[in-house]
Order: sequence, then structure tokens, then C-alpha cells
Amino acid sequence: MRPSQSIFDYAKLRGAIREHFGTEGAFAKAIGRSPNYISKVFQGKSNFDALDINRSAEALEIGPDEIGRYFFTLRAQKD
Repeated sequence: MRPSQSIFDYAKLRGAIREHFGTEGAFAKAIGRSPNYISKVFQGKSNFDALDINRSAEALEIGPDEIGRYFFTLRAQKD
């Protein structure tokens, strides 16, 4: 895995963002972050903190029991 690639698979999260907000920029604004920050998270150059996850779950209507599926699904490793 490249150092700049996230260990997490955010495909489900990105789908929810598109469904609820249309763009990552609109999502970023809704949770009080910059589009650049969200881009860096998806590139593996930064990480969501607990507050980001909480705000995101509320904005995307993700229940507590489903947070893991959106934020902590590990990316499949390629040999």
C-alpha cells in the first residue's frame, strides 16, 4: 500500500455523501471542515477525528451501530 493511501475503504461513506449532499464540498461545509481537508482524508494524508465522525454520522443520518461500516472498513490489501 502506498504511504499516501488510506488504510480504510471509504466507498460507502463517499456514496452516502453523494446521496445526501451531492458533493464532498457541500458535505465538508455541513460538518464544519474545508473541502481540502476532506480530500486529504480520502487520499490518506489526514484522518477523521472523533468529532468529525460524530458530525458526519449526524449529517448523513448514520446510526451508531453503522459507523464502523462507513469509517472503519479496511481496504483490501493487494499483494
